[in-house]
Amino acid sequence: MPGLDVQPDAALQSRGKQGELWGLAFGVAIIIVVAAGAAAILALKLPAISIVGVHDVPSSARNATNPEPKPAVAQTGGTDARGFAVRKLDPDEIASLRKVGEELFANRDVASARLMLLRAAGAADARAALALAKTYDPAALGDLGLRGAFADPAMARTWYEKAREFWSTEAQHRLDMLASRSE
Repeated sequence: MPGLDVQPDAALQSRGKQGELWGLAFGVAIIIVVAAGAAAILALKLPAISIVGVHDVPSSARNATNPEPKPAVAQTGGTDARGFAVRKLDPDEIASLRKVGEELFANRDVASARLMLLRAAGAADARAALALAKTYDPAALGDLGLRGAFADPAMARTWYEKAREFWSTEAQHRLDMLASRSE
């Protein structure tokens, strides 16, 4: 209609700017939360799973000041029979990590449980390796009502075997149960 003024009044303009500010504040808050989460994960100092050997360093990287690079395992405390890096941890820290991991798993927080249990299992703890295997075992996940993407029978088998190597008496039984379900 001619002569009709369609300019928003000052109150509507103010609400629009306020909405923009809230959106900006929300975006900044998300960035802070993500950064804090990343920092927390890095602070876990998870155990090394693979080993960098001397032969993995190109010969051009070796020189007179550094004739033989040391493998990464020197920082972790050694390797087990299968070549996994073993991290030296205080027994109380291992017990604490295992307890927290088991509680997280019982509360159906599978991803967080795996992180805690992986760190403890990386210190050659049989009970942590057994608990970590359960986080991949379809039967143990089914007991919690979890199905689908969390289950990985191959990873469960790997960690049950590790638990057996660490002298877990229950690991062989779990391996047998896992094998009977997959047949």
